[in-house]
Amino acid sequence: TGAANKLDDYEEGTWTPTLSGYNSTTLGLSASAGHYTKIGDMVFASGRITVNALNSVSASYMLLGGLPFNHQSARGGDTGSINFFSGLENVVSSLAWDISSTGTVCWLTGVAGNSSSGTVFIGSNYFGGNEVIQFNLIYKT
Repeated sequence: TGAANKLDDYEEGTWTPTLSGYNSTTLGLSASAGHYTKIGDMVFASGRITVNALNSVSASYMLLGGLPFNHQSARGGDTGSINFFSGLENVVSSLAWDISSTGTVCWLTGVAGNSSSGTVFIGSNYFGGNEVIQFNLIYKT
């Protein structure tokens, strides 16, 4: 889209989020739904996933896939907030999606334990089934 017509580039729809281990299998999800709005080169997406099976995933990194559009890698200003989560196998004080890397996925990060600092990548050891994650993404295509 040309710069003069950027706001004319409007789209909205649904998407199906996936959750998988890095270089691994996709976790079983009993529910997975999302909605997005794209205005120009900006995407506003939301979603909710419910994990029902680990599917033998053993990974140090968990990835959100199935994004409605790829994002620009290594760009500041994108955000992936998680506004509700429950059922994780280990305690975390917060979770977020890292959108600064691979353009086709977001990486799950969090603050382990009850700490107020020290963000780490969240691996499959935090999942066993019955976890719920509800989130919002804002990124540039």
